[in-house]
Amino acid sequence: MKKLLPIFVTLLTLFAPSEAWADESGLFDVNRFSWEYVTSTHTLTIQHVSGSSDMTDFESNGIRKWESYKNNIQHLVIGSGITYIGKYAFKNLPALQDVTFEAGSALESIGQYAFYNCTNLTSITLPEGLTTIGDWTFYNCTSLTSITLPESLTTIKQKAFNKTGLTSVTIPANVTNIGYNAFTDCSSLTSVTMNIIDPTTLSLQESVFRSGMTIYVSDVDAWKARFPYDPIDFPNYNYNYTEMSSSSWTSGDKQEGR
Repeated sequence: MKKLLPIFVTLLTLFAPSEAWADESGLFDVNRFSWEYVTSTHTLTIQHVSGSSDMTDFESNGIRKWESYKNNIQHLVIGSGITYIGKYAFKNLPALQDVTFEAGSALESIGQYAFYNCTNLTSITLPEGLTTIGDWTFYNCTSLTSITLPESLTTIKQKAFNKTGLTSVTIPANVTNIGYNAFTDCSSLTSVTMNIIDPTTLSLQESVFRSGMTIYVSDVDAWKARFPYDPIDFPNYNYNYTEMSSSSWTSGDKQEGR
């Protein structure tokens, strides 16, 4: 009976319910960061090994440690110690549905193309403390219909959200720069809420938004004075404002006051 006991214990271990274990894991970026992929949950987790710091940028055609799982990653967890997400870090993850930032996130900026062409990503809430969203960061995330931008955000660079599925967006009060074509080719985007009180603090290019959208602001006259776009000068972006109410204006309409 004693000889059978070790075999019995081994069988219990094999068939007993257990937590999900990593199928593969390791270190990268001079061993400053760890990665772990769990097949049973389709989850990739990126952590800083000790303390906090920036990730190094990846090459556009480079091989990431998790490359062999790129078509299966559905969930991404970004550790609290990551202050910068490197360029191309999570580009072309076709199954990615959501991104979670750990509590106490130290993230300050996201590099170019970081989530480029993640066509199944539906929504994302970016953490407080983030100040900069890089060029082309969420470009062609065609299923991305909802984005929550933090109050700490100051800069949205060119084409950051171009060709996404956004239907509306709220720009936080501290944003001072929105780059070229940041939202232009978002065919479902119909309204933008500007929480920026003083439009003179904002650098906004004429082709940031597509013509015809409703943009809500606190002072219509102030925005008209700051961005008096005319269809003669900008035929593709007719930012002529109509005062829809005390807190909104509409692009693409030359009529004054309503």
